[in-house]
Amino acid sequence: WVDCLVVNQHVNNEAGFEWWSETFRQQVKAIGSTLLVLTPWDEPRALRRVWCLFEIWATVDTGTPLRVLLPAAQRGAFVRAIMRSFETLLKKLCVVDVETAEAFVATDKATIFEAIRRSVGFHELNVSAKGAMREALVAVARERCVNQPAPD
Repeated sequence: WVDCLVVNQHVNNEAGFEWWSETFRQQVKAIGSTLLVLTPWDEPRALRRVWCLFEIWATVDTGTPLRVLLPAAQRGAFVRAIMRSFETLLKKLCVVDVETAEAFVATDKATIFEAIRRSVGFHELNVSAKGAMREALVAVARERCVNQPAPD
């Protein structure tokens, strides 16, 4: 799922949020996987963006797998952090609070917040996003620790 390649916001900007929300959900489900790029790995910007969190929720809500990708240049530091304390790493990266998330367009944030209030609620979206992040990070950690020894 790469939103800018699936849904052209500039062509379809007159469509309402309900259309966007359902389109996101349908496309995420049809593609079958969401790839979340965590950069920087220790303070991922995506976890502070309201649209990204909404897309993570759509992924979880449609039962679509969420995969995490770390930039190659940051993988060594990530593996070192795993080796030091995986629990600390999880606590740091699973801090999700939709209500403090940002949006480039204030009306997008207001519209998404209203949709969240009407549907799942902030708490449930936070819980879903945290759970998805935890599962995805465990998968990344398993792969990195098995396939790549910790760098010095």
